[in-house]
Amino acid sequence: MGKEPALLFQRESRLCTPSLYRRVFESPSKRFQTRSFRLLCLENELNHPRLGVVVSKKSSPLAVRRNMVKRVVRDSFRRYSLRLGKIDVVVIAKEGSMKFSKPDFTDWKEDIKKQLRQEIETLWQKLMSS
Repeated sequence: MGKEPALLFQRESRLCTPSLYRRVFESPSKRFQTRSFRLLCLENELNHPRLGVVVSKKSSPLAVRRNMVKRVVRDSFRRYSLRLGKIDVVVIAKEGSMKFSKPDFTDWKEDIKKQLRQEIETLWQKLMSS
């Protein structure tokens, strides 16, 4: 509770069905990428942006790491959503994006979260400036 409505990740802010994902995959109007992410965008008819996140087992075999990536992306989307406009966005974690030399997850966690935040925020900036 206590969060502003704009900062919540509500159902209307999500791409919920395979057909919505497919629409963006088949004809994205914009594409951007970083080392860890690929971002596909397509304008929608709504008054707000929607987000879909794809993190496959190829990007990380451990569910705890895949879920962490999703949390970082969703959190960043909440912060930028008011500035994105009428757009559907699918963020895809690239294969191998979670492979780093640190084997201990607790040490690795903060470093990777920081890097992922920087990369996804770079993508939002590119999207807003295009």
